[in-house]
Amino acid sequence: MGMPAVATALIGSDQKIPYNDANPADDAAGTFVPELVEQLTGLTNALADDLVGAGLTPCAKPS
Repeated sequence: MGMPAVATALIGSDQKIPYNDANPADDAAGTFVPELVEQLTGLTNALADDLVGAGLTPCAKPS
């Protein structure tokens, strides 16, 4: 079973049910890694300048 909080925040709507129905073997195979990387990259690109403006240092670099 997937983690619904992760699906809510990072998995696109067309992949939510497959993600939540997936098993640990799917996690080990990296089935959803491309979707997670795409979403995390988008969040980093969108928020990095705001974090710096607030005096914080982002832990990832925008692409």
